[in-house]
Amino acid sequence: MQLYYLVSKQDVIELIREFIDQANYSAAIYLLEIVQQMEEENRTSVLITVERHDSS
Repeated sequence: MQLYYLVSKQDVIELIREFIDQANYSAAIYLLEIVQQMEEENRTSVLITVERHDSS
């Protein structure tokens, strides 16, 4: 299942902190690149896709 969220730059920064706390550095770097692109394009929000994988 895929969910779509419109999130602010501050929301993305909070996600980066959570991923760093969880030692998921590749995800944190990916989100940091998104924040940098948002800065370059002068955007205040971004649409993200979250995939949910059910464990069976």
